[in-house]
Amino acid sequence: MFIGRLSERKILEDIFASQKSGLVILYGRLGMGKTALVSEFIRDKQAYYYLCRDCTEREQVYTMRRESEKDFENLEAERLGDFLQAVAGPDKNGSVRHIVVLDEFHLCMKENGLSQALVSILSDKDRFEHVLFVLCSSSVNWVENEMVSELGAAARYIIKFMKLKELGFLELGQWFPRFSIEECIAVNAVTGGIPAYLERWDERKSAAANIKKLFLEENAPLYREAENVLNTELRELSAYNTILASLAMGRCKLNDIYLRTGFSRAKISVYIKNLIKLDVVEKVFSTDSGNSDNAQKGLYRIRDNFLDFWYRFVFSNRSAIALGKGEELFEEKLKNEFREYQYESFAGLCLEYLKLMGRHKRLKADYDRWGSWHGKTGRIDILAADAGGKTLAAVCNWGDRRPNADMYNEILDIVHSAGIKPEEIYLFTQKSISAEAMSLFQKQSLIKVVELKDM
Repeated sequence: MFIGRLSERKILEDIFASQKSGLVILYGRLGMGKTALVSEFIRDKQAYYYLCRDCTEREQVYTMRRESEKDFENLEAERLGDFLQAVAGPDKNGSVRHIVVLDEFHLCMKENGLSQALVSILSDKDRFEHVLFVLCSSSVNWVENEMVSELGAAARYIIKFMKLKELGFLELGQWFPRFSIEECIAVNAVTGGIPAYLERWDERKSAAANIKKLFLEENAPLYREAENVLNTELRELSAYNTILASLAMGRCKLNDIYLRTGFSRAKISVYIKNLIKLDVVEKVFSTDSGNSDNAQKGLYRIRDNFLDFWYRFVFSNRSAIALGKGEELFEEKLKNEFREYQYESFAGLCLEYLKLMGRHKRLKADYDRWGSWHGKTGRIDILAADAGGKTLAAVCNWGDRRPNADMYNEILDIVHSAGIKPEEIYLFTQKSISAEAMSLFQKQSLIKVVELKDM
């Protein structure tokens, strides 16, 4: 059963219904579910699908003909343009394919045949009416930085860019309908909501059992996955491994990475810039507040949960895993660390919750800027603002600590340090609040408490 991607499916359906001819560029990192999405889209339509290979144009066409033997048994095309014209035109029964999907199409761009073929088809309105090409690629860097120039004249026929990102918590809940919110937080912390990894998660087993099975054996299916993903996009993997391992261990400032790696600051900046372009790393900006002196500046973090997990728990423990000690490694060293590690996943859930509240007009303002505030003595996990300067602050309490009067005062102190006067303050908490503490929070009425079970 296909789950999620409702907005993406609607976009594709609307474009198809408009009967426009042109190119839709669908891209995203490996495992994001591009092929599953286009498969669902073309399921009830006349369409042609082909997964491109890393080979010459001539070999590509031979492969296309071989895989489409029944439909094009008499076709002797050796050029990509000739084959695609046959695909886009009526078949032997007079049926017309209005959709042509080329998956991993960047592999067809090594010679000029594809761009020429697209131009010849899309410019010929008399012979080819209503032909939609969906071009898929897992090379994010290439699509965003090189594709348009390599497509040349064909680029003017682009109708839509669609970048697939991770699934959110609502979709995780659909994927694992029997899971509690805490279980979904654990899944998100490990997989990052990436469909290819969700498919490997065994819902009959605990998070610990899944981690051991998927990562902590040398032949485990995801043991080498992070490096496989980055190898498709980056050269000098050793340098990127070094920087990502530093970030995963909490070295978030440029100077900290410099001291850890020995790389020059200029070199680190270039590598981090490349990682930001790939959505692997993000610069953590403290949202504008009234007191910038108390804010930490120039922080970086791995934004891809899967890669953050991999570099923190797999990369740093490969010797023990290679020796077959993955299970005892988790039980003796990683179990407690993993519990703490889920904090950022919980914060992501809280952010999604608030944005959903905002869409349903259940917040006090239409907040359109969302970020966080990192102070020298604490942080506001979510800080939102609207065009008129109204703000919302939220703090996420993950772990065994139960909210009490001290926590109430701590939240007010950090809000004061940030120099803001929020319209509303939220405390999201994993542990239930005691009746006594709840009475205090309700009496003061400045901070709204949302327990995990209420989400």
